[in-house]
Amino acid sequence: MSEAQSQPVARSDIVFAEKDQALKADVRRLGRLVGQVVKDQGGEALFDLVEAARRAAIAHREGNSDATPELQSLIRELAPETAGDFIRAFSTYFQMVNMAEKVHRIRRRRAYLQDSRTPQPYGALDTLMRLKEQGFGRDEIQQALARVELTPIFTSHSISVTRRTLLRKEQSIAQYLVKTLDPYLTPQEMTATLGRIRLEMTTGWQTDDHTQNPGLGDEAEHILFFLTDVLYRVIPYFYEVLETALEAAYGEDSRRIRVPILVRFGTWAGGDMDGHPEITGRSIRKSLHRNRTLVLNLYFAEVHELARHLSQTESRVEFSGELRERIAVYSSHFPESVHTVPPRHRGMPYRVFLRLVEARLSATYDDAAFPYESPDEFVADLECIAASLRAHRGQHAGLFALNRLLRRARTFGFHMATLDIRQRADVHSRVVAEGLAESKWDEFTSARA
Repeated sequence: MSEAQSQPVARSDIVFAEKDQALKADVRRLGRLVGQVVKDQGGEALFDLVEAARRAAIAHREGNSDATPELQSLIRELAPETAGDFIRAFSTYFQMVNMAEKVHRIRRRRAYLQDSRTPQPYGALDTLMRLKEQGFGRDEIQQALARVELTPIFTSHSISVTRRTLLRKEQSIAQYLVKTLDPYLTPQEMTATLGRIRLEMTTGWQTDDHTQNPGLGDEAEHILFFLTDVLYRVIPYFYEVLETALEAAYGEDSRRIRVPILVRFGTWAGGDMDGHPEITGRSIRKSLHRNRTLVLNLYFAEVHELARHLSQTESRVEFSGELRERIAVYSSHFPESVHTVPPRHRGMPYRVFLRLVEARLSATYDDAAFPYESPDEFVADLECIAASLRAHRGQHAGLFALNRLLRRARTFGFHMATLDIRQRADVHSRVVAEGLAESKWDEFTSARA
């Protein structure tokens, strides 16, 4: 985890391609930070132990036969009170290496996007260009998209539950690493950014990796982190990349290709009665409720942010009649919300309507009067705003952000992810036997059944 080695080791250097030199530099920089954290938190003795193991592992990898017994002896003699921090040192290092590789993919993708002559191999544009060369026209692409339905499913495994706090620390480190890609960062800014990475590393070192005796809720929260903090954010970008690639490959014809919702998500967490016999109808309802409240909160926050941007006033631009009608209807249901709109905003119909949409989302959250009965009604309200923007010079005055919210609403609905209910086959068999009043149901063959 440091660049220096105490003794020379016969080795053939690993060769990094020119395009990966930046990754090599990132790994070295992060390795130095990890070494500093190990020394600060575990002391010189732990640092020296980790360095000895690292050097022996490198020598073993490079074919030095003397290193193998040295490494085995070192690990075998680890004291129990030291083993935990020893493992944590290496796990922290490999987490940082994995993070550097992920950020390097962002760096490489940006390089491809800056060079319009060469699409990224097997990316959306490269794939569509290949299809076009093979004779796939606009209609064939539309038909193919209509048949696509992807549903990644999150399985539940309590042994892999990581604290949401640590997941967010990893996310922060990734964001700081992306910041270092900026070629105009000053030395002081770079030092400050690396300091923030070290902060996240150190506080992560001082935090337990896993919740003790994780339960059903911990498994669900682990999965919900990726749904709410990662996938919810990137879903619109996925479609924007695809639409941009369609336009680049098919030009004007792409305007007549409608990209449907291609991806939705599912989860076992909270519904896997096969893996968790303690799951009951009550716990299933609780899981569904949790998913619903989280996604409604995300919509509420995004609607609130959208209202901050859509400041158009009646004196400057027209608004659709349907939007005004909805404002009138919603105002009768949520008069308190109308009164909370500041006087200076009352001549801004988009802001007024979005405030009423917030009120209806709150009613949905609280199971109060006049809730959204389905996500389709929420989507219809957003479409009403979109139509008004398109009709009144709003293509570059809020439609982009609104379309992002529409993608999310159509993808996640009011449930975030479908909850898969799994149960053992013998339980289903007993239920069928009871329902049919057939005590020997288990003895029937498939032909007789």
